[in-house]
Amino acid sequence: MWQGTFFSLLSGIAFGLLGVLAKLGYAQNMPVGLVLQCRFLFGAAFMFLFLLGWRRRLLRLDLPGLAMVAAIGMVLYYAQSSFFFHSVEHIPVSTTVLILYGYPVTVTLLSVVLYKLRLTRLLVLSLILVSAGCGLICYDAFLRELNPTGLLYAFGALGCFTIYLLLVQKVMQGRHPLSVSFYMILFTGLSFLFLQGPGTLASLRMSNLPIALGLGFIPTALAITLLFLAIERIGSAHAAIFSSSEPVAALVAAHLILGEPIVTLQVMGMLLILAGVILPNLKTAVILRRSRAVSRSS
Repeated sequence: MWQGTFFSLLSGIAFGLLGVLAKLGYAQNMPVGLVLQCRFLFGAAFMFLFLLGWRRRLLRLDLPGLAMVAAIGMVLYYAQSSFFFHSVEHIPVSTTVLILYGYPVTVTLLSVVLYKLRLTRLLVLSLILVSAGCGLICYDAFLRELNPTGLLYAFGALGCFTIYLLLVQKVMQGRHPLSVSFYMILFTGLSFLFLQGPGTLASLRMSNLPIALGLGFIPTALAITLLFLAIERIGSAHAAIFSSSEPVAALVAAHLILGEPIVTLQVMGMLLILAGVILPNLKTAVILRRSRAVSRSS
């Protein structure tokens, strides 16, 4: 149990460092295209080496699955990542991440329509909390007169990520998550390499290499691997609870590393979003724990 909890927390922290590493890259005059290529191409390389040494069979994926992953990665994941990285060019990392964390609302509402998800009272309460949190963040952005272009990019990332998650739910059926994740990262990286040209990656300087490797390893290969190792040990419900450390990590890291201020409305919005994400997962975790206890005693 403690291993799974530890992996979940580390995964959330690793994902939360994505925007901070991007900002550090911009400070070293790395263009957005180079930052994106480094994240996905180095991330795919790290994941390939990990799977090659750990579970080589996970490098195989059926052709229909491969085609669907390629389409999603080269269109939706490409667009979502581009919007996210352009957003943190213009507005604070914490604001971008907290807006993106409104995806539980959008995914749930669309799941009601597409997958006939039943809206329970707890789920409605969760949606209200997350919506209120996003509202506080947007209000804070309005008060501080943040760059509207950056805000539009952040909401564009939210929209693309919503559709991405809904489609991935279909692709994951009968396929191993790590196989899907590896090829998703690989095809997204190849799309950036093809559309922006290999000359972008060739402009990488030795002084940029630590940031480039950090982008590929920490919020990409490491974060994804830790998340699925956690799920393997404690199940998806518990892993979802503890990996909700992502927006907290982003807020704190942006403050400590980049010197971005933490304001009261941001903290209140973050707490509401976390409460909305954790509540339904907490109930699921309690139910699973009780059912496991019953099965052991029988």
